[in-house]
Amino acid sequence: MTPFQPVHLLGLELPFPLLGLAVLVLAALLELAYLRARRRPVDVRDAAADLAMYAGNYALLVVWTPVLFMLYDRVHDHALFDLGRESRLAHVAPWLPWALLFVAEDLCFYVFHRTSHRVRVLWASHENHHSSTSFTWFVALRQTWTPFLAAPFWLPLLLLGFEPLMVLAVQSASLVFQSFLHTELAGTLGPLGWIFNTPGHHRVHHGADEACLDKNFGGVLIVWDRLFGTFHAGAPRHYGTDEPVRYNPLRIAFLAWGALVRDVRRSRSLGAALRVVFGPPGPAHSS
Repeated sequence: MTPFQPVHLLGLELPFPLLGLAVLVLAALLELAYLRARRRPVDVRDAAADLAMYAGNYALLVVWTPVLFMLYDRVHDHALFDLGRESRLAHVAPWLPWALLFVAEDLCFYVFHRTSHRVRVLWASHENHHSSTSFTWFVALRQTWTPFLAAPFWLPLLLLGFEPLMVLAVQSASLVFQSFLHTELAGTLGPLGWIFNTPGHHRVHHGADEACLDKNFGGVLIVWDRLFGTFHAGAPRHYGTDEPVRYNPLRIAFLAWGALVRDVRRSRSLGAALRVVFGPPGPAHSS
């Protein structure tokens, strides 16, 4: 099974990157063993928390993915064009719709990812992924427990005429690729790093240094960061956020949400509350 092959789930055929997950967990365990053998610092509690976070995320995706498919299907009913597997473009060359979707989906991810760092309600969902002070393949498993907030950013693809299963397949393949960016055992991969995201580029994105903040948002491609001025080359000295280190999955998943709700309740007006929710992350203002 590959990320592009469908998996039967709740009566639907959906792409689910189970093979990618199995390979990632195996790679993470081998990486952990390698680091311990080299006597490099390893936070086993952090790795265990990552696994617990993914277990929660996976359970939610089992329920959410069929709902997402139905949403995509409804939006696709109103498509403005036909760019699917049976479109005129596909008759020219069957790979053309997939190639176009690959580029378009990656741009959607860049916009979503960058927005997730600039809009607090989205950051509340995404912050947990940055909360680890480690940077290993286990960190790729530290995923959100509120995945439904991302859905609107991919709806334009359905309006363009890409079929729901195509979009879900490319999203899944992209996430599998991105999972393997979370390691310090590889760098920028030479000339490939001019076009593609690499572990070296993604280390910058997870860096807590001032120069690394809000940089390198790319998914599979790094060209969007180069085009839109968010690219940074370098090596972070440390990872994580300004929050205390935490290992309890519930605190990892909901600490940022608790702070958001608290600041909304302290707001003195509706406008102030909306600024808290949709403004940038950081200190809230109640006036």
